[in-house]
Amino acid sequence: MNITHTLATLCVATSLVGTASAAVIGIDNRNGFDGDTTLGTGSDFDQFRSVIASMGHTIVLVNDFSNLAGIDSIIAQNPHSGAQSYSMAEMGSISTFVAGGGGMLALGEAGGNSTSFIANMNQMVAGFEAEYSAAVHSGSGLIVNSFASHAVTAGVSQVGVDFYRKVTASGDTADLTGDASDFIAARDGNGGAGNSVFLGDISLWKDFGTGSDYAITDLDNELLLRNIVGYITVPTPSSLSLLGFGVVAMRRRRG
Repeated sequence: MNITHTLATLCVATSLVGTASAAVIGIDNRNGFDGDTTLGTGSDFDQFRSVIASMGHTIVLVNDFSNLAGIDSIIAQNPHSGAQSYSMAEMGSISTFVAGGGGMLALGEAGGNSTSFIANMNQMVAGFEAEYSAAVHSGSGLIVNSFASHAVTAGVSQVGVDFYRKVTASGDTADLTGDASDFIAARDGNGGAGNSVFLGDISLWKDFGTGSDYAITDLDNELLLRNIVGYITVPTPSSLSLLGFGVVAMRRRRG
């Protein structure tokens, strides 16, 4: 066996896996109560975007979810107006995107005029076996300190949310809380599909001083964001399988 060649191949495979985690993330630049609370460019979420960029990811702005070409993962927000509602074409595009290996973070929200359009948000996530509550919870803030064991909650002890919606998970989508807060759920991608996360609040990732009871700098809020982004940008199982097969095949040919 040519040991040098085999080690070189393993190094190439390792490098490819590492670079695969540097993703192009499409962030919602359409939905939001106002310009300040739009995730893509709003001034209330400067640190939110900074954290994602610091992880090595490239951010692109999404105003139309019917065209997701060149994007690896998406972050989609609850509509606040009819003009922001997800069209049937966009819902189909998102479903196809995730089924094909794209990651998704879907963010429900209880502020502004979001209640009038929670039905549209639920229609978008229905195929992922998740549903946001019509009721609003904890307008004065809530600290959640009980979590199910999962990659999304690794190392997370306390998260502060306020004015949020509960997430009902079913089927292959799992509740990640260990209590009745039910503010977050996740769906592991199967059969080549991407991983998805469903969270009932966006204010937990606002910049400090923007009026949120718990901001991105509080408790483990930032760590939760980093875990979620890592989870929705992992290489697809098919990519890893191909890399593994390539290494084995090379070793066999060169043995």
